[in-house]
Amino acid sequence: MSNLDFNSIDQTIIMHMKEEIPKNICNNISKQILKYKDSDNKNTDAKMIKNSNFGCWRGKPHLHNGFDEETSKYLMNKILEVSNLYMQSLPQPTNLNMQQVHVTKQWNVNAWFNANDKGAENREHAHTGNLNLVSGVFYFQGTGTGFIEFIPQHYMYRTTHVAWPYHGTSYYEPNDGDILLFPSHLVHKVHSNPIDRQRINMAFNAGLSLEEF
Repeated sequence: MSNLDFNSIDQTIIMHMKEEIPKNICNNISKQILKYKDSDNKNTDAKMIKNSNFGCWRGKPHLHNGFDEETSKYLMNKILEVSNLYMQSLPQPTNLNMQQVHVTKQWNVNAWFNANDKGAENREHAHTGNLNLVSGVFYFQGTGTGFIEFIPQHYMYRTTHVAWPYHGTSYYEPNDGDILLFPSHLVHKVHSNPIDRQRINMAFNAGLSLEEF
């Protein structure tokens, strides 16, 4: 048995950073989001909300002067910090035959903010497309507002045996200040908010720029 060698070429890594965002920052950002929400009459994402995000307001205050400069800088720096940490933490496979690409260190980030009232939910979806690599959620108000569930495709399509250790879904009930990161291709859903407290968060996609394909 001394010559055994193990490798992994198929992993679904979810990173849960507990109470990573300080409480005072969560409160400050939540207030700015709700202030922007109350002043946002255009609701440009109405179609998307109707189709998959019931009872959810969605907006991009960071693109429309909804945050003070300090908050905007904090959020962007934090996205870059945790995205780099996530990628560096992944187990590195060996003997992998893959397409060779030249990757820059420049992240492309797309973020949006959500406020979910009681009863609001998000249907199953993934964040594939536009070279998304890592996706994440920052919870400014999360405690008690419902679970997020991750659903691997091999489980959805029943391509793995029921005894396979990863044959199932994964649940998280995030608290205020938590951060979750996961691969953008991972299907997930957000369960209904069971309480009157709003679920307020920021979701984002991040991808590394490619010099050539």
